[in-house]
Amino acid sequence: MSVNISTVARNAAGDAIVDLLDLGSINPNAFMEIRTGVKPASPQVAATGTLLATLNYSNPAFGTFGSGIGLANAISPDVDIDENGTAGYFRCYNRDGVAVFDGDITITGGGGDIEFDNVDFLKGGTVQITVLSATMPQ
Repeated sequence: MSVNISTVARNAAGDAIVDLLDLGSINPNAFMEIRTGVKPASPQVAATGTLLATLNYSNPAFGTFGSGIGLANAISPDVDIDENGTAGYFRCYNRDGVAVFDGDITITGGGGDIEFDNVDFLKGGTVQITVLSATMPQ
């Protein structure tokens, strides 16, 4: 089945999803882990691969959706990458450490949900995301 939804519905759905990142009270911010390997089948499956980096979202993590697109507020870089490895996927957690969503990482132009100019991470290095958007399909 294929349905089309209105922009109002796209915005509401997008806001509902990214607002899940702001839930919780254990940590001051939601966070994103960058890991090696292939992303698991769903966020309910335990994370796999080597943890390369952890980046913290602002609180709130995202601004309000408009035209089906939401932009993340500032994301703090990880200035001390944990291990050497090739970034394969990311997982985003709410403030209580509950996984909310995963996505693929590729080299720029590779079609990943996040694209980096270099996916080979070096221990002790820095990783930064300057712009991150989420899009709800029509």
